[in-house]
Amino acid sequence: MTAPSSEAEVPPPPPLAVKPPRLFRRAYNVLRSEPKATLLPLLVTQIPLALGAAAAYFVLFFHVYGDVAFDSFEPLRTGPDGLKLSLFVVNAIYLLFTAVGLSATITAVNAVLAGRPLGLASALDPSFTRMGGLLVLGVVFQVMFALTIAGVVLLLYVILRFGLAFHVYM
Repeated sequence: MTAPSSEAEVPPPPPLAVKPPRLFRRAYNVLRSEPKATLLPLLVTQIPLALGAAAAYFVLFFHVYGDVAFDSFEPLRTGPDGLKLSLFVVNAIYLLFTAVGLSATITAVNAVLAGRPLGLASALDPSFTRMGGLLVLGVVFQVMFALTIAGVVLLLYVILRFGLAFHVYM
């Protein structure tokens, strides 16, 4: 007889209830059955965000920093510090609201699978309520991405380990 361990043992994850081809078919059917509930949270965050980011890039490169060449990545190395900071802020806002849209879509799809589709405000509410956690996850993903570029061997582990972090968090 063995003595019980002091650490709580984590049970193994359950096997997939649905095989991958059936999983894709089910995802397609959920999307077709409730397109408004499943797509609207992502669209309502991404369309204005993409237009705003495009406008910000236009203003930055044609009006504020008109002398900087924008057809290469050279401005990121040799461009003025104000441009680098502006690009960082625009991209950080874009990433934050992309995480909000992704999280709202996850919430909406989960509700559709439970048989009770949510309205747009109800789908977006958990994303804004958990904004701090989304910020932390975003920073963690950025750090992991930077480390993964440095060590490409870690990429597979990072994808497998943290690929569903947003889904689990929401």
